[in-house]
Amino acid sequence: MTDHPVTATPASFIARVSDLLQLLEGVSGESGKAAQIVAAASDLRAMLASPATPLQVPLDEFTRTILGRAPVHRDRMARLLRSDGQQIPNDPIDEQAAVMVYLLNAYLRHGPHWDDHVEVELDRIRGSMAAAKAATPA
Repeated sequence: MTDHPVTATPASFIARVSDLLQLLEGVSGESGKAAQIVAAASDLRAMLASPATPLQVPLDEFTRTILGRAPVHRDRMARLLRSDGQQIPNDPIDEQAAVMVYLLNAYLRHGPHWDDHVEVELDRIRGSMAAAKAATPA
């Protein structure tokens, strides 16, 4: 583990996995675990060497909910995200795109419970806004 923040980019992630694979390929021993580790390392190296498969977002009940969200909800969410520091232009198309990307990323990260995670994050932002408003003299 490092004692400093780690920023993951696709290139840094691949480089770090490649480093890990080199270490794992050096594992030897009689145990079945060692053989499993070596096999997994070999599989990962093959995956890294093969052309990437583009991410496919499924059309399911969750993505329909995200993509079918009413404009008024997207407007409110864009304001919240903007107040949290996201750079979203004051244009309906940009707001719609930013909110959809935010929600789709939440879905891809958290799966079927994406909306619970989004609500927790939006509650955090609302709480920060309320605290800032309360701290501002009238």
